[in-house]
Amino acid sequence: MNQLAPLFSMMRNLRGMLAVALLAVFMTSISFASSADHERALQAMEAGEIKPLVQILDLLKAQEPGRVLEVELEEKSDRWVYEIKMIQNQGRVREFKVDAKTGFIIKVKND
Repeated sequence: MNQLAPLFSMMRNLRGMLAVALLAVFMTSISFASSADHERALQAMEAGEIKPLVQILDLLKAQEPGRVLEVELEEKSDRWVYEIKMIQNQGRVREFKVDAKTGFIIKVKND
């Protein structure tokens, strides 16, 4: 049994190194995707197609106080839309679709 101990140790190390390598590949693909998304959003803002997120959140919080949980920016049918999930002071979670150019609330969904 002691003769197999080095083999088991090597297999454990190999499995650990493989897990780290897979994680590195996965994280690299995520950073490329988020980098591209960030660049698209920045270009849209510089072109005047969308308002900065800070302005949108200020407008939204003035109408609907609460804490932001999640934000996504998507282009739908030639229109940029911020999808903002908030938890309101009463504990209710709501998702707002906001026109990214005007700041108008398009749709509200209660979760």
